[in-house]
Amino acid sequence: MDFQLTREQEAFRQSIRDFFRDECPPGYFDELDREAEWPFELYQKIAQHGWVALPFPEQYGGSNGGIIAMALLVEEIAYASAPMAMGWSHSAVFGGGAILTYGNDEQKERFLPRLCRGEIILCFALTEPNSGSDAASLQLAAVDDGDCFVLNGTKILISGASASDYAVTFARTDKTVAKHKGITGFIFDLKSPGVTIRTLRKMGNWPVHSCEIVFNNVRIPKENVLGGVNQGWNNMLKSLDLERIVAAGALCIGIAQRAVDDAIKYARQVSCGGRPLIEQQAVAHRLVDMQAEVDAMRTLAYRAAWMLENKIPCSKEASITKLISSEGCIRLANAAVELLGPYGYFTDWELERGYRDSRMHTIGAGTSQVQRTIIAREIGL
Repeated sequence: MDFQLTREQEAFRQSIRDFFRDECPPGYFDELDREAEWPFELYQKIAQHGWVALPFPEQYGGSNGGIIAMALLVEEIAYASAPMAMGWSHSAVFGGGAILTYGNDEQKERFLPRLCRGEIILCFALTEPNSGSDAASLQLAAVDDGDCFVLNGTKILISGASASDYAVTFARTDKTVAKHKGITGFIFDLKSPGVTIRTLRKMGNWPVHSCEIVFNNVRIPKENVLGGVNQGWNNMLKSLDLERIVAAGALCIGIAQRAVDDAIKYARQVSCGGRPLIEQQAVAHRLVDMQAEVDAMRTLAYRAAWMLENKIPCSKEASITKLISSEGCIRLANAAVELLGPYGYFTDWELERGYRDSRMHTIGAGTSQVQRTIIAREIGL
């Protein structure tokens, strides 16, 4: 096995680092955090570099970058800004990825070129107030009404809805069959009559708003049915491994590596007992353990990315990646704050923002408990 990135992959990674260094001066993301503001202009620049288009085929304006390239991109974006990586993932991986994976040719032609150019932003609206980890229990109702389906109900905790143009959602189209069998996917305009979006307050990732979406007799044309009527559950399963490897695993690695690097930087600056913290053996050893954990997380994630890119079944590896990376991300962000003591607690130091931003990742994209259940099943327990 070859664990070394190619020359092209190394150059790609460096180009992302250079971009954020040049485009985002110190304090830029802190200001976005304070204002809870999505950076539309920065997102446009990312699109102009071809990075929104990375996952998509050339016929839609993409570059067919592959899974490993996507993981590299998300890790580096998350290193600069976890909310920025979340926004990219929800538009390109969740929303755009759903259209690419199980949309028809007309839908791909209608949405993907505009997505690749950064002209539209997508989000993914799945969770409901009474169906979290058990997504098949969703109750958003979609009733056939001639040339449209009429939707009524509520989605909640939807990342990026307030900044998006379209959403991919799932609704119940048949209540007479088993809950996994009566679900249908839809693409809908978030400005449609009857759609109400409310922003929710939360702990971290403030620039990417989490929202409630209320549907009140929202009419969605049948041309926007995504993946066939009552085929929604099977279609959703097709993208889970990619979500867990890239939009969760690689993203958490970026946050974790930033926490370690910031802890090292600040440990050089902060003194205790007349000498820098970094010169104390206990501190140095703790930092070594933190970096070793990030390296282990990265190895798991890129193994899973390589398997998925080579079409090797990897549901177990994807769930392991999500579980270990998300829990490690929180642990390392917390360790970085503790290492700096009171300095890590205040907003003048980026470690505080990193800790808040890390906390959601054992919850979203399938909780740690869900991942353990999947892994147990995969290993025959």
